[in-house]
Amino acid sequence: MFVDVGTAVAVFVGDGMFVTVEVLVEVGTDVGVFVATVGSTTWSRLGSGLPNSSVNDLSVTPTGAVLAATHGRGIWQITVPAS
Repeated sequence: MFVDVGTAVAVFVGDGMFVTVEVLVEVGTDVGVFVATVGSTTWSRLGSGLPNSSVNDLSVTPTGAVLAATHGRGIWQITVPAS
């Protein structure tokens, strides 16, 4: 059964999602990358400095950094702090 995980990003198209540091969920959307704690319904923008562009794909490096592939603005990286 699908469960509602919050409405903060529901109005945007999600293009990629994964769980990092075992407790965070990151979602790439048409307006950036958002993050929530697993089980939470509250979403917030991940970091700052990402250009105003659609995020087409997300990946995580072996060191835990998040890579965001954008539409026409390149690939961007942010280190997600351990919780």
